[in-house]
Amino acid sequence: MRSVVERHVTAVKRAVRPDEPFGVGLRLSARAATELGHGRELASFRALLDEKGLYVFTINGFPYGAFHGTRVKEAVYLPDWLDDARVAYTVTSVRSWRGSSPMTYRWAA
Repeated sequence: MRSVVERHVTAVKRAVRPDEPFGVGLRLSARAATELGHGRELASFRALLDEKGLYVFTINGFPYGAFHGTRVKEAVYLPDWLDDARVAYTVTSVRSWRGSSPMTYRWAA
C-alpha cells in the first residue's frame, strides 16, 4: 500500500487538489489489515498519509480472501460473519481506522 500511496495517489492529489486535504478509499485485504496491525506499521502508514495530505474516508474490506487470479464467483461472500476469521478481519479493519477521518458520521435511527 505504501508504494501505491507514494507513487500513484500522491500524483492524483497533485493534479486535482494540490493544496487541500485529499480523501482516499482503501481496498484493505485481510493480509493488509493483519500487516497494519504489526508493531508500529499502522502508525507509520498514518504518518505517511498525514505527510502527504491524505486521509482515509472509506475502507473496502470485501472480499475477504483471494480475489485476483482465482475463481471467486461461488464463494465471493465466504467466509461470512459466522466465521471467526471474518469477524476478526472486520473488527481489525474498523479499529485500525477509527478516528482517522476528519469527517463525522451519523447513523440514522
